[in-house]
Amino acid sequence: MNNEFSGVGERLRQLLKKNKLKQVDVCYAAGISKNAMSNYISGNRVPDTKALYKLSKVFTVSMEWLLTGDENVTTIALGQTEKSMLDLFRGLSHEDREEIIMLIDLKYHRSRSKKGNK
Repeated sequence: MNNEFSGVGERLRQLLKKNKLKQVDVCYAAGISKNAMSNYISGNRVPDTKALYKLSKVFTVSMEWLLTGDENVTTIALGQTEKSMLDLFRGLSHEDREEIIMLIDLKYHRSRSKKGNK
């Protein structure tokens, strides 16, 4: 097994305990065989991409966290306005992107200082 992902089984055990679930419950919810789940938890196997995705959805954690335990990885759901802004931003040149970033930074710091003065 890849040592990079050696803690997957332990993280799955933690999630089972935290959520008060049995392996069979997760197998049913994720559509994963009992044998595969047992192998993941015992550390004999690392979940493939599809299984990892399904497990992350069942436990509402990121796939990255399941694999690595890195808690700094966050998944943020974007609203429609944010998605539209991101699409527009991606269509800009590098120079225009830099200008927008500077403008956002300026606006952010202005709003923070206004809130601090109230």
